[in-house]
Amino acid sequence: MAFENLTGSHTGEYLAQTVLDVLHRYDIRDRLGCITTDNASNNITMAKELQRKLRNIGTEWDASTSHIPCMAHVVNLCVQRFMSATSEKAKELEEDQVSPIKVILEKIRSIARAHRAGQLRREKWVQCCQHNGLPPLMIPTDVTVRWNSTYHMLERALYLRQAIERYCFEMRKELPDSNLTDEEWELAEILLLILYPFKRCTKRFESDLAKSEITYVFFAYDTLYDHVDDMKDTFADEALQNVLPWATYLLDAVNAMEDILRKYYARTSLPTVYGDAMILNPRYKLTIFDKESWESEDPAPYVEGCRRRFNQFYNHQSTQSSIPSDELDEPSKRATSVNGQKTITTVSEDKEYLHAMRKRSRTSLTNEFDNYIQAPPDPEIDSPLAWWKSHEDRYPKMAQMARDILSVPASGSGVERQFSVTGRLATWQRHRLAPKNVSNSMIYKAHLAATKFKPIKGDGGQTYDLDEADAEESIPMLVDDVMPPEWADGWYYQKTKGKDADEVVGRNFRIAVDEVLDRRAEVDDDIYG
Repeated sequence: MAFENLTGSHTGEYLAQTVLDVLHRYDIRDRLGCITTDNASNNITMAKELQRKLRNIGTEWDASTSHIPCMAHVVNLCVQRFMSATSEKAKELEEDQVSPIKVILEKIRSIARAHRAGQLRREKWVQCCQHNGLPPLMIPTDVTVRWNSTYHMLERALYLRQAIERYCFEMRKELPDSNLTDEEWELAEILLLILYPFKRCTKRFESDLAKSEITYVFFAYDTLYDHVDDMKDTFADEALQNVLPWATYLLDAVNAMEDILRKYYARTSLPTVYGDAMILNPRYKLTIFDKESWESEDPAPYVEGCRRRFNQFYNHQSTQSSIPSDELDEPSKRATSVNGQKTITTVSEDKEYLHAMRKRSRTSLTNEFDNYIQAPPDPEIDSPLAWWKSHEDRYPKMAQMARDILSVPASGSGVERQFSVTGRLATWQRHRLAPKNVSNSMIYKAHLAATKFKPIKGDGGQTYDLDEADAEESIPMLVDDVMPPEWADGWYYQKTKGKDADEVVGRNFRIAVDEVLDRRAEVDDDIYG
């Protein structure tokens, strides 16, 4: 709807006025639902200032319950705290000590940079991959603003371990200190086990328009808490500490990560949209309260709060009856055809019958919320949005509420993606584009993508796929080959002794770590090819 050019300092007051101007432009001041942002201090100030400005013009909007923290940003903060805690613990143990995780990542980064530096090095890399029967994929370099890029770099390095070891041997003069030891490879694999559930949650919050993100928030927190508990139990085990020297060091880092997770989870008690979204998901409804982690939680306040908001904002709204009012006052008309001539015949209806049906219909509508809650959840439902679309006739007012609640984005990934797309629009060849032209182009491009209309043609006459162009830039590769899906998708499946990764996620962490450590005794360590 808007892609605004900001000048000067981006204070919270300035951002609030910018948002308010957009609301005025579209005359939707009284239709503002939730605002999802990252946790920067100016965004928090913006939400509070916007509440004040809206109140001054007679519109009530509560920042405490309607300002949603970006869940992807929360996951990012947890992982970044884990990484920084490892460095802090290393310095505590010895003044000049460097975190082994930092050493591992720096070595992999140096290899990733090296096999890109010139044609000869690229050819050498291809030869090393082919010698070990691996596709000559490049190792992606990570960036600090996207922690999951570190995961992808680490995952690719583990898959290409044999090629990396051969490459470091043949390039030992140019890369004298880049080859990883067996212990470092071991720790790299454990690090990947640590990061896997966080990566999985991040991917779920990457703004897939076909799915509702907000219903996943509580499940994501439960998943991450289970994983943190598993890691703490694993690294606190004295038997493991005797085998893995850095177990206590990893335990401290996990505790630091948990502090961040608890800090942001405590804020979920304010935005009512989280509880409402779970209840309005016909696949779950109240089943989340059946989990052990929710045993001490009473679901009644969530249900009563959702019912109160339904009655306050939706139940009083007029909903079109299935029997139009004009049918009660006028006789029905039926079109017939006689010898090819169309005629209209008046048909008398039983008004008493119509009144009775209309009254019964209205009575059932007043009980929409209770009728919905009493119906059992359906675990086979794939999309709650599609379910509400197909059940709109049965729950017309509840469907309105579900449309408003389930559409709230749980992360700002979609907005971040729009900023990334701007880099393809305002290139160095178009560096003098006026801000208004950039804004108009971005809005037009977004509308084209939303409608799936792709009229733009490339130089060769081919259709230009907006979805593909707007997607996150793919990892550069030397050949048109990819990491085998059975390795990437089944990696955690193998590490958990055949347990389904989609169901287990962070559990069986100890089993996976033991499997990594038990491999020390194997003579032929050939699992990466």
